[in-house]
Amino acid sequence: MTFETAKQLSIKEYLAQLGHHPTKEHRGRLAYFSPFRIESEPSFFLNESGGDNQEDLWNDFGEGEGGTIIELVIKLNSLSNKSEALKLLMGNQQPLNLPKPAAKPKAENPIQIKNANPLKDEKLIQYITEERKIPIGLAKHYLQQVWYQMEDKYYLAIGWETKGGYELRSGKGFTFKGCSGKKAITLIPSNKDCLYIFESMFDYLSYIVLHSRVIRKRIIFLDGEVIILNTTSMVKRIIPYLAKRQFSEILSFFDNDRAGEKGLTLLQEQFKVKQQTFFQQFKDVNEYLNTNSRIY
Repeated sequence: MTFETAKQLSIKEYLAQLGHHPTKEHRGRLAYFSPFRIESEPSFFLNESGGDNQEDLWNDFGEGEGGTIIELVIKLNSLSNKSEALKLLMGNQQPLNLPKPAAKPKAENPIQIKNANPLKDEKLIQYITEERKIPIGLAKHYLQQVWYQMEDKYYLAIGWETKGGYELRSGKGFTFKGCSGKKAITLIPSNKDCLYIFESMFDYLSYIVLHSRVIRKRIIFLDGEVIILNTTSMVKRIIPYLAKRQFSEILSFFDNDRAGEKGLTLLQEQFKVKQQTFFQQFKDVNEYLNTNSRIY
């Protein structure tokens, strides 16, 4: 068995042999309680045939990690390299001779954007200004109201552009997190040598509210380039860009949780990254703003 043939093995079948079964399944996207910890809400997702070569891909949003079945075997068994994972898949310790069915057309993202317009909906504005404490004038610079379709139903969401499409927040309490196209970062470019890294758009907007200046009712934005990860699993993907740009200063605003800690550690192994600590007693920057809100 080669690495390429191993990647064609079914992660769903592999997890089933270990006693892990999906809590929800929709068009090749499966939700699981993470096999790496005890949790009350599923944060581990499997995208069947989601890779460029039709391989299954997993993503653990709780820890900001993911990959193919090779990376999954390494993490589950605390292995040191891919060769050990391949041997384990080939051996008797965890027999897995259940290759996926013949290649099927790569599943399209079930989320289809219908239109994106300036914020006007009262419920969206109420959530942004009252629950998130973001002034509507600032929000309109970055956020839009987006109608999207999933199967035969239409939904209204708060959305913002990424390099892959739109990041979306909708549903009761805006707890649904989705995206159109591929999961991607949001980049706000600048020719400055300073970089700000945020996990979420609301953290970025919160920091502007807390630390930007207002001159003649005009907000003076951050003096540098901004990367909004939209998920900590994007950390690995920005490393080549950071190496190319060679920023003189990198300021990070990772959440105070396990995923944020892992993302920060990964970057600090290669770059001089200064994690901001003013919100260290809170989950994230937006929670800090909610406790210390001062709307301009």
